[in-house]
Amino acid sequence: MEKQKTNKSKFRKFLFSELLIGKNTTHKIAYIAIFVALNVVVNTVGSIPLGFVQFSLTLFLSSLTGIMVGPLFGFSICFIGDTLGYFIGGGGGGSWTPWVGISMGIAAVLSATIIHLIPFKGKNWLYLKLFLICVATFFICTYAIGTPVAYYYWNMRGLGYKEFVIARISVQVWNNLINSLLLFVSVPLLNRIKPLQINL
Repeated sequence: MEKQKTNKSKFRKFLFSELLIGKNTTHKIAYIAIFVALNVVVNTVGSIPLGFVQFSLTLFLSSLTGIMVGPLFGFSICFIGDTLGYFIGGGGGGSWTPWVGISMGIAAVLSATIIHLIPFKGKNWLYLKLFLICVATFFICTYAIGTPVAYYYWNMRGLGYKEFVIARISVQVWNNLINSLLLFVSVPLLNRIKPLQINL
């Protein structure tokens, strides 16, 4: 019986953040709906495509979605938001690929896992976790997933892979820094809002 309770608790943590586990169904649906809407809006109007580089706030919002909602639902929200945002926004000048949505979904999973897997809490620990999120999302989502996909789909200049990586990352790093800065500012502020009860 005790083992079943433990397994159920682990499964719920895979679905939801600590913030939402204790909430009722209405609260959960409200949070999910809000973050789906935010992801759709940001993916619709918040991206500026510049060839094989795209300036957007999607990485910031994907990380925030994972932190606030949880791993599995965070992944789903980011993937749906990217897909709907692409088609509602008229395509953003390129062809649709599921890999961008998957990459943003993975950013949500990484963020949720890092923020809740490290059990220590407090201001210093929160900043360390946010730093780890920024590093992990850059190397896994932007470099390991986003860059090969961009090379395959949008290498219009016919660059070799090494030249493409250097050209893309040298610009994309600024996009990641802006998204990281927003994460470092917004999460501690949200954590201070006592009615939210985020308790990070």
